[in-house]
Amino acid sequence: MSPKLVNLKESLLTRKDVARRLSVHSNSIKRWQRDGRISAVVINSRVVRYEESEVERLIKESRLTEHSAGGAR
Repeated sequence: MSPKLVNLKESLLTRKDVARRLSVHSNSIKRWQRDGRISAVVINSRVVRYEESEVERLIKESRLTEHSAGGAR
């Protein structure tokens, strides 16, 4: 996996912050990162951050999924 350039003007969020925004457990965010569902900025082996744009992307995706599922009845 090649390194990703980070926009330093964009907010970086902790795993706990991301979990709170998405109303899930922080372990879910860790699993989603491992599965490639959300990309992370790895600062070192103990410090991981997430770009706010990644969180917004997940929120939009979940709204689309909810909307599609709601219309499938």
